[in-house]
Amino acid sequence: AIKYYIAVSTGSTTFATDISVNSLTVGRGGGSVATNTALGINALSANVSGSGNVAVGWGALQGNSGGANNTAIGQRALGTIVNSSTLTAIGDQAFRNLSGGSASVALGYMAGRYYGSGNDLLENSSNSIYVGYESRAASDGTNNEIVIGTSAIGQGSNSTTIGTSATTLTRLYGLVQTNGGISASGATFSGNVSIGATLTVSGNFIVDGTTTTINSTTISVDDKNIVLGDIVGPTDAGADGGGFTLKGTTDKNFYWKQSNAGTGNTLDVGGAWNSDQNFNLASISGKFFIHQAEVLSKTALGPTVVGSSLTSVGIVTGGTWNSGIVYVDGGVYS
Repeated sequence: AIKYYIAVSTGSTTFATDISVNSLTVGRGGGSVATNTALGINALSANVSGSGNVAVGWGALQGNSGGANNTAIGQRALGTIVNSSTLTAIGDQAFRNLSGGSASVALGYMAGRYYGSGNDLLENSSNSIYVGYESRAASDGTNNEIVIGTSAIGQGSNSTTIGTSATTLTRLYGLVQTNGGISASGATFSGNVSIGATLTVSGNFIVDGTTTTINSTTISVDDKNIVLGDIVGPTDAGADGGGFTLKGTTDKNFYWKQSNAGTGNTLDVGGAWNSDQNFNLASISGKFFIHQAEVLSKTALGPTVVGSSLTSVGIVTGGTWNSGIVYVDGGVYS
């Protein structure tokens, strides 16, 4: 066997063309463009005019002819592009079959080689990022797609995918800001959640805590019926004392009691709604009804009231007395 040695003295040695070191091409690649760097068998070998390219690895940027400012590190990385520019592929066969697109990045073994869940080859990609072993696009030709994770598959243009269906926990620290909406299926929040804008819930809204605090100044509800005490197996005992409290200097209460209760100036009636406040019918024509029968208005008892325990009345100026005997000022008239 014959061995060849190059004796290099102190300083540097300049070669006018690419050189081969143990079958590896070292130089500028095809076209000998000054701004290109090629290292590896067939690296940048077909280049004609493309500039600003870096190709490291067997077949890296092998098919490039006029594409510029591409970086390929790894076997067959960006091996089939011809005139595409500003692409970056780092990893064995990363973006191996890409032939069109720009400004996309693939990082990892066969990252960006396929799209979908099968063996369809990704040939066009723009403004997208694929990070992870066999990270994939949703379809060929997507734009602005970000995919991170081993075998992760993107969701299409203008989307970001982190992980796969096997991912059970994604932890993000610090403030997370979004300019759009958040769609979370089966999400669980273990800490405090602050929402600085409108929250829209398209499904049911269930609160399991013991206290719900609403600090808004106006509450608008489309439902026309409000249900309280809606628990499994409701009872009158459980409903006892339920109602509403308006906070003021003193509480203003409206509540239901199961049985008579109270002492002194506060006596509750059982089986009825009670209140510790006065009631006023603001309309001049307001009336009280019992079982659809008018019992009291501003100026009169209802016509169905036939009995009374009144011990005194005001000045009577007219009417009919349906009694044979009437007592007036101690006198008796018949």
